Amino acid sequence: MKMIRTSIKNNKKIVLFLFTIFLVAVIFGIIFYIKQENIIKNNISDILKDFTLNLNKCRINFILVHVLTILIIFTLSITLIGLVFSIFYFFYESMTIGFIIAIFTTNYGFSGLVFSLIYIMATKIFFILILFYIYALTLKIDKKIIYNLLTKSNETLNSIFKNTFKKLIILIIILLINDLFIYFCGSKILDLCSFLLK
Repeated sequence: MKMIRTSIKNNKKIVLFLFTIFLVAVIFGIIFYIKQENIIKNNISDILKDFTLNLNKCRINFILVHVLTILIIFTLSITLIGLVFSIFYFFYESMTIGFIIAIFTTNYGFSGLVFSLIYIMATKIFFILILFYIYALTLKIDKKIIYNLLTKSNETLNSIFKNTFKKLIILIIILLINDLFIYFCGSKILDLCSFLLK
């Protein structure tokens, strides 16, 4: 967590840029749900009812998706595509937050809004912070690669990734701990708050 806070503190312009993307994406997610056809909204409502009734029976599993996403972003950063991919993926994750808020608020009113915020805090917000950090690292890697290409520096890719590889391992470990917590406790926390949806 300290690693993420330090990165945010040292990259204020990046944080402002990402925060802007975050807000735009959340708003876009809300509008995207509102613009859906009534048939689709009704289907979503039915799925939502099943979800709320089975909270105590299901587990929320993001482990494989999150780890693969982090690895893909870092791998693509070698080809300078990682930066673009991380922005698009960050936009997508932020948009889903807006979509979730809209779904619960539309179906359950203010109590649904409160539940959606609890859901986001329990399952998504930490990963969003990690994406903030990933973006800063990817930008740093790409800057070094571009600098080396322009200046014909002798610094190898190996030395560029040497410092970030350790951070990547630590990040994956933290992410796994967070996702394991969500897997074992996430649905229980949401089930305790399910009275908001009744």
